[in-house]
Amino acid sequence: MTKSNQMKGEENARILRECIKNNKSFPMHKGRLNKTKLLADLGIPSARQRPECAEILNELDAKIAEKRAKEELPDNEEADNTQKVKRLRQYINALQQKLALKEAQLDAYRRNEASELLLVKTGKILPSAFNPQLSSLDLLKDDEQ
Repeated sequence: MTKSNQMKGEENARILRECIKNNKSFPMHKGRLNKTKLLADLGIPSARQRPECAEILNELDAKIAEKRAKEELPDNEEADNTQKVKRLRQYINALQQKLALKEAQLDAYRRNEASELLLVKTGKILPSAFNPQLSSLDLLKDDEQ
């Protein structure tokens, strides 16, 4: 490691220590410290290249794990995830209902089209399949004439 790289590593370690000292909450992912996001927020390159930073992050992760084991830290992320999952499920159900309605409307249009085709070809009406509200033909006008 050259002198400048060594100095950069020491500076990054100092920045990381100050951040840990000044902050009480850190980015989490699945109940563990999100090291990549923490380093990216601080503008520090990967901890794999900086052993000092890796040691500091491992210590912090161990402290967070201990606090979670003692239940000193709330599981806010899990609560947020359950709410998010609940909202997404409601949204999916609403979309499924809309899809079912549109499929039923499409089926009604297809049946109506088939009955209109039969009417045009043969002159016979299928009352069970014909819906005058959906029809493009106006049968009442034809009956009056």
